[in-house]
Amino acid sequence: MSKKNKEKRVEYGLEHQGKSVEDFWQFIFFTDEAHIDPSSNSVGYILREEGTRYDSVNIQERGEKTGVKLHIAGWCNWHSKCTSLEFYNDEEQYIEKPKRPRKPQKRKKETPEQFSHRLLEWDALIGHDKDVKPQGNAMTQKYYTERLLPIYIEAVSQARLNQRYPESWWLMEDGDPSHGMRKIGLAREL
Repeated sequence: MSKKNKEKRVEYGLEHQGKSVEDFWQFIFFTDEAHIDPSSNSVGYILREEGTRYDSVNIQERGEKTGVKLHIAGWCNWHSKCTSLEFYNDEEQYIEKPKRPRKPQKRKKETPEQFSHRLLEWDALIGHDKDVKPQGNAMTQKYYTERLLPIYIEAVSQARLNQRYPESWWLMEDGDPSHGMRKIGLAREL
C-alpha cells in the first residue's frame, strides 16, 4: 500500500470512526465492478516441499489465456442488495491515428533536393494507424455513465422513496480511476 493511500484510509477511518450502522452506515450504497477471465486460472497448484520450486517435476506450462471474460457489476447496502448482477461488455476496438509532426518548411539556403529529402523523412515519421484492443479490465467513463451509473442512481432513488429519511441515502463508488470520482466528467456530475 502506498503512503498516500494509507494516509487517505487513516483519514477516512478517523472521519467515520464514531458513526454507527444505525445513524450512518445503513444508508450507504456500495458499488463495485469485477472483471473475471476464467481461463487465466487454468494452471493448478502443486503441493511441494520447501526449496523445490524450480525442480523440473514442479514446473508447469501455462496454457494460452483465451476464453470468455465476464464483466459484472452490482451494489449492496445494510438492508438489501441488487436483485441480479449486471453483466456488461465495454470492449470496443478502435483505431488510433498517430499525431502528425509539423510539415517542414523550405529553408532559405536549402536546395530543392535537400528539401525533398527532408519531406521524405517527414513522411516516414508520420507512422501508421494503430488498432487498439481493450485490456478487458477497465471501462470508459462514457460507458459507465450510460450503462451502469443509471442502475445505481435508480437504486438510491427507490430507497429514498421508501424510507423515512430520504436525504440520508448516499452512493459510495469503488473509486475506479477510469470512471470514478477522481476523473472530471459526466460521472462526477451525475
